[in-house]
Amino acid sequence: VAGGGFTSIGTASADGIAYFDGAEWKNFAGPGDTGIAGPFSPVVFASAVYNGLLYIGGRFESVNGITANLVARWSGSAWQRPGVIVAGSSTSDVSSMCVFNDGTGEKLYVGGADIRVGGQATTVAVYNGATWSRVGQNLGGRGTALAVFDDGSGPALYLGMTADANQSYLYRLENNVWVVVGGGLAVPLTGNFPSVFGLYSTPQTLYVGGNFQLAGGAQGIPSFGIARYAACIEPPVCRGDFNSDGFVNSQDFFDFLGEFFALTPRGDFNADGFINSQDFFDFITALFEGC
Repeated sequence: VAGGGFTSIGTASADGIAYFDGAEWKNFAGPGDTGIAGPFSPVVFASAVYNGLLYIGGRFESVNGITANLVARWSGSAWQRPGVIVAGSSTSDVSSMCVFNDGTGEKLYVGGADIRVGGQATTVAVYNGATWSRVGQNLGGRGTALAVFDDGSGPALYLGMTADANQSYLYRLENNVWVVVGGGLAVPLTGNFPSVFGLYSTPQTLYVGGNFQLAGGAQGIPSFGIARYAACIEPPVCRGDFNSDGFVNSQDFFDFLGEFFALTPRGDFNADGFINSQDFFDFITALFEGC
C-alpha cells in the first residue's frame, strides 16, 4: 500500500492512495476510485492495520467521495468514515498512526496537527473501534511519529513532534500525560526548532530520527539527526570486577590477592569450598575476560 500526494502511480490514477498486487498498482475501489480530496494539498501521511482493516491518515476531507476527515478505513470493498474526528483548519492533518494496547485492549492512536475531538484540540487521539477520545494534554505543534517501546518498565506509547519551538519533541505517555523522555531533543540542524520525523523500536532500543543536534536536552550528547534511547536492562555480571567498582583493572587483582592470602571467604573465588591455586587461576581468567 502506498500513500502520499501523488495523482497517479503506475496505471492507478486515484489521488494519494493505491496498492500493488504483485504485478501492478491498482486503485482500491476499482478504476473509478477518485482517491483523497480536500481544499489544501490533500495527502496521505500514515497507515496502520487495526482490527484487521486498513486505516489511512493525512490531510483530506473525503476518499472516493466518502466523507472522512483526516482518517479513513478500507472495509475490504469500500472506504468508510471511522467515527467523528475533524480538522481544526485547512492545514490540520494526521501525520502518524500506531496500534497500542494500554492494558484494556488494542486501540488505534493517531498523531497530527490541530486534531479536534469533541470540539477540543489535541495532538494525539485514540480510536477504540467505535469512538474517538483525546490522549494526554494538547502539546501543540504536530505529532509526527508514534511507536511502542519497552524501556524495562513495560510497553509504553512514545511520541515524536515538530512545528513548535516550545516543546521537547520526544514524549512518553504515562497515566494519560505526555512526559518528556530523557531531557528531550535540542538545537536544530536547520530551521527554527528541532523535530522528530521517525521512531523505530527494537526489543532494547528506540531509534529517533529528525532535525536535532543534541539528544538529552540542551546539555545532551551530540547526535546530529539520529539517536538511540536504550532500555533499562540489568548490566552483565562482571566476574573480573572483584571489588564491584564498575571497572576491571589491576585494583581488582590486588584486592583479590588480599582476600586470597588472608584466607577469607571471598578468597574462595570459585566457591568450591577451598582456597587454593584453582581460585587464583579462575580469577585471572575472569580478569582477562573483562566485562
